[in-house]
Amino acid sequence: MRVWWCNQSRDWDKEYPDGVVRASDQMTSNKYRETVARVKKGDLIVHYKKPYVIAISKAKENGKHHPSLPQVEYGSGWEFKTDYFVFEKGIHRSLFAEEVAKRSRKDYAVNPDSHVKQGYFMEFDKEGLEIILSHTTDLPDWAKQL
Repeated sequence: MRVWWCNQSRDWDKEYPDGVVRASDQMTSNKYRETVARVKKGDLIVHYKKPYVIAISKAKENGKHHPSLPQVEYGSGWEFKTDYFVFEKGIHRSLFAEEVAKRSRKDYAVNPDSHVKQGYFMEFDKEGLEIILSHTTDLPDWAKQL
């Protein structure tokens, strides 16, 4: 099982209702979009909508490329279905960023200066997820067993 970080400030309203994470391949740089294809069923995803972690999810399938995604503005790209758990109250970045930043490395979601990196879909880790989840008791059963 891998853990991923998804910056969804712009796409949350399109992806959450469809129960997916989706990324267009029509962008100038796809470095942090094509990573959606690396997701495997059972992977965990942290969903961030500045300045809060608003949800976590568990991938229901492997990520894959699609020649045509449902939303017109996406065109072709990558997608996977996921089981979202939305927090009743988001977890503010100020509660976890400094501690998570100590784990920072190349292509990690949180920079050493405690700011969230501006990519769409990045590698994260179980320890970072545990730090974030330590700030809430609002968890799905599958997250209580991490």
